[in-house]
Amino acid sequence: MNKGKTIFSQIMSLIPERNFKTCVDR
Repeated sequence: MNKGKTIFSQIMSLIPERNFKTCVDR
């Protein structure tokens, strides 16, 4: 679970919040 959280954190850091929100909206 720690590894998954780390990867997720890195992805979120790479992609902007707007892009992330758009993905979630879909």
